[in-house]
Amino acid sequence: MNYLVRMIEISNWCDNEGEIILPENVNSVSSDGITRDLKSDGNTISLWEIKSLEELKEVAVSLLTSKNQPQNLFIVAIPKSSVEECLELENNNAAETAFKKFKNRHYDLLDMNLEKLKTFAEIILRAMQNENNVYDFIYINGKDFIKELINSGEIVFDELKGKLKKEFN
Repeated sequence: MNYLVRMIEISNWCDNEGEIILPENVNSVSSDGITRDLKSDGNTISLWEIKSLEELKEVAVSLLTSKNQPQNLFIVAIPKSSVEECLELENNNAAETAFKKFKNRHYDLLDMNLEKLKTFAEIILRAMQNENNVYDFIYINGKDFIKELINSGEIVFDELKGKLKKEFN
């Protein structure tokens, strides 16, 4: 099954007890969950495709290589079919990543508005009900994996940025 991945801050999607909000309670999602985690640019929201949940660690590294500094990441894997059923999705092949494998796996949700943001938030909450769809990438634990990918040529070192590039220099 194919999934679409989005970086999130998991606490934005939890209730006061730290439990993930149920999809039917989408109106309880914090404003930070919407304004930060679902930030749009030109009314589009960026997503990455993975072919299976086994690629979560790799896509986390791909997301990280588009950043200027090392950091921990929370990501959610959303069944691609659940997005395609109700939102407009386009593969734009404009990936900002040094990880070759994911260069052509960048997608945009198009023409987003408030109603569509709520729909997408419900889809995310449904996906998060399965703990296998939420991945916590701890940078310090993934550092050796990143080095292996650089050494094998799967990550293009010259495409790394800022502090992240210095870290592996």
